Order: sequence, then C-alpha cells, then structure tokens
Amino acid sequence: MDSATLVSILLGILPVATAVIAYLGATRTSRNQAKIAIADIDADAYERAKGLYESAIKAQDESISRYRVQLSELTAEVALLRKSNTELKTQMREIRKEMRDGFNNQRENNNE
Repeated sequence: MDSATLVSILLGILPVATAVIAYLGATRTSRNQAKIAIADIDADAYERAKGLYESAIKAQDESISRYRVQLSELTAEVALLRKSNTELKTQMREIRKEMRDGFNNQRENNNE
C-alpha cells in the first residue's frame, strides 16, 4: 500500500469519525435536554401539588376552628340543659311529695 492510498483512507475515515462523534454528542445533548424538560415539568407539578396541599390544610384548620367553637357552644348548652333538668327533677319531687302529703291528709280527714 502506498502512502497516497493510506492518506486517502485516513482522510476518508476522518469525516466518518467526525460524523460519529457529532451524532453521539447530539444524542447525549438531546437526552440531557429531555431530562431537564422532565425536571422542569416535575418541579411545576410539585409546586401545583404543594399549593393544593397547603390550601387543603388551611381549609381543614379553618374547619377544625369552627368545630371547636361549636363544641364549646354545645358544651355550654348541655351544661345549662343539665342544670335545668336537675331543677325540674327537684320540682317534680317536691310536687309529688306535696301530692302525697295532700292525698295522705285527705285520707286522714276522711277516716276521722
């Protein structure tokens, strides 16, 4: 093989090698760009999900606050109702006692 043929072969291989290197570089670059695009999409999705989560937590906190107020009001109302119930029971006992005493007095008067 003479030197001219060797130079021709090397000169023919050089563009092929350059094309292979350019192809590999472009492929790597496109993969990296896809990864970056996916990371950006994931970051946006995370921010949206975070906003929804925080909004839901805030709504739950507000609901809990309202329920606590309602519980406090209902607890006070139950206490008043219990007190009223106790007073009514006492009055009923007194009325029953008065009725028994009146009935017994009437019987005694009838027996005399």
